[in-house]
Amino acid sequence: MLPPPMPACSSPVVAAVLAVFLAAAGSTAQQREAVPPLVVRETVLAPRAAVWAAWTTSAGLMTFLAPRARIELRSGGPFEAWFDPAAEPGSRGSEGCEVLAWIDGEMLTFSWSAPPSLGHLRARRGFVVVRLTDRDDGKSTAVELVHGGFASDEGGAKVRAYFATAWPFVLANLGKSFREGPLWTATEAADAPPGTTWVVLLSPVRKETAMNPTDEEAAILGQHAEHVRTLADRAAVVIAGPCLGETFAPRGESARALDVQEPLGVVVLRARDAEEARATMEADPAVRAGIFAARILPLRVFVER
Repeated sequence: MLPPPMPACSSPVVAAVLAVFLAAAGSTAQQREAVPPLVVRETVLAPRAAVWAAWTTSAGLMTFLAPRARIELRSGGPFEAWFDPAAEPGSRGSEGCEVLAWIDGEMLTFSWSAPPSLGHLRARRGFVVVRLTDRDDGKSTAVELVHGGFASDEGGAKVRAYFATAWPFVLANLGKSFREGPLWTATEAADAPPGTTWVVLLSPVRKETAMNPTDEEAAILGQHAEHVRTLADRAAVVIAGPCLGETFAPRGESARALDVQEPLGVVVLRARDAEEARATMEADPAVRAGIFAARILPLRVFVER
């Protein structure tokens, strides 16, 4: 069972850009085959609107799933449950997971990661679909949870086995929270990551590097791709990818074209301050090796859908 089509949003664009970027860097994505999703069902003694709020608000999620949470019901908004708020950043829970799609009051889809106990497997993201249906003339709600996107290797089997036990427990706690009250009485919504947004512009010093790298350059480009993936796993990267192909200048008598060196790579990242942003740029293996020329600019004002 697959989630319904996503509404128009930036998520497919982000996925496509990253796919092109990693391919250009010589990285090979983890191959996946069809693995049956997990399907868990529970009937909750509460009206659908109340159950919907439990899944789609920070306060609601903290009644049955985790002591801290951060949810923003928007395309690409965070869907983070912090199971261990005292742990190191990146190991507190579902950090970096996002809202993918929803139908108000009926269906919610979000990305989901493996637990911190499974270490390196956390970099893999699956999807979860939660569907709600009225029961008993609206007095109860049938909850169906579908978790898919598991890899067909040993790691994928471990992740699937973990959630085969975890999700029934979660839905049982959801029902319990409506019968007996919240599982956590002293909760606090997780803060948004502090800092500002920065744009890193990258351009190969040797133009042929992008499409015809030497063996040495290809190896460093692979390290560059891994560097960006690591930042993405920490939710430090918003979007990253190369600008390849035909470019277009604005038309019009008074329009002026911006002179930029091509090809050009763009990384949009979040950092606490200018020093951290600069250090992140300088830690890029391709920048350190002099393969990419780089410059970083603060994004002071932006509009996010």
